[in-house]
Amino acid sequence: MTPGIAWYSLKLERIREIQETTKHRLMADLKLPEVEANFLTALGTRIGKPVPRIGESGFYIADGNVAGLVLHDMKIKSLPDELGELKELKYLDLDNNLLDSLPESIGRLKSLEILCVAGNRLRSLPASIGNLENATYMDFEGNDLETVPEDIGRIQKLQTLKLARNPLRRIPRKISEIQDLVLVDISCDTGKGIIDIDGKLTDRKDFMLLRGDIDRSSAKFVVKIAILGEKAIGKSNFARNFITESNNLCSMQERILKIFSKRVVIGKNEFVVELHEIGSNPSWESLQPRLLTGMDGAIVGLDMTKMETVTMATKRWLPVARLHDKHLPVVIIGMKADATNQVNRDQFIQYRKNVIKQRNVQDFVATSSKTGENICSGVGMILKAIFLAQGYDNMINSLKSMVPSQMDSAWRDILSRATANRK
Repeated sequence: MTPGIAWYSLKLERIREIQETTKHRLMADLKLPEVEANFLTALGTRIGKPVPRIGESGFYIADGNVAGLVLHDMKIKSLPDELGELKELKYLDLDNNLLDSLPESIGRLKSLEILCVAGNRLRSLPASIGNLENATYMDFEGNDLETVPEDIGRIQKLQTLKLARNPLRRIPRKISEIQDLVLVDISCDTGKGIIDIDGKLTDRKDFMLLRGDIDRSSAKFVVKIAILGEKAIGKSNFARNFITESNNLCSMQERILKIFSKRVVIGKNEFVVELHEIGSNPSWESLQPRLLTGMDGAIVGLDMTKMETVTMATKRWLPVARLHDKHLPVVIIGMKADATNQVNRDQFIQYRKNVIKQRNVQDFVATSSKTGENICSGVGMILKAIFLAQGYDNMINSLKSMVPSQMDSAWRDILSRATANRK
């Protein structure tokens, strides 16, 4: 055996040893199932280093399983087939890598809700992607896709499908059959223009189809708003209440990111509001700034029955919201106002004055997900702040139906009613 071959053989043996050590450490330290540890080990081999526990990139665990993978900007060229073994995976971020395909096994990720593969080299998508029955948000922006599989039309929970900046030639007809669809973005295509869009898709009036360059003067665009705040203050209920316009409360396992989308039509203006609820778990702290990238504004929430969340809203979450942009429009939303008492009411009257003056916050709005009061007004206030900040004065008048002319009286009224109901 020549020295070169001997060295190569030893190197392979060492790699296998490292793989086994890494796998056993993952299983022992984190109590991961073996199939999930195998995937992380195989992926670590491909990127040349172990996949870290959540940080700027990495994985996070919920209930003993890998629930999120954040693998953006890691120069990944391919994914192991073991990806399909991550049965509890809910969030997968593969943005800005070198992927030219996705494994068929991705279709086995039945728990997956958010899939981000923007800025890669994808030329096609596997047909199995239609099996992602719980997916609500898919982003394939900035790839080399000429079409997407018809099977994607089977994902009935899909709300947002982003295909911008692709050389698209055809949009599957079955997409028009997705009942929960809110937004399809095919703007800025890099080819010669889409030649085949089903008439059923263009005829539907309950969602928005973005074509051409996104320009707010065209009255069709997307507004992204982050929702931040402590755990269990009612962020999901606030977002779901706005999206569904109902007062049904929800209880959902906390996740690193939940995206709620709604098509809004006011006058001649049509746009989609995306509410990005960012998880508050301290172990995800280093990832939160990444999830705030590209936001137009932010809502910082607090529980009006727990004064400690007021302190956290001001000292923790407001700085997080403005980490990248100190001028980002922010509205503070007081949640659970229906459960406040007279003492709370007096405190928040003063709090509102102070936080607007001292923290450069656009407003404070008291809301109740239980009764549905002021939910639209709260979102309307942050939209108004965003449009003012970005110079779209023509949009302000369109918001009059969402935002009361006298916000002072609107939020005082809800506090007064809450106090009266408790007597």
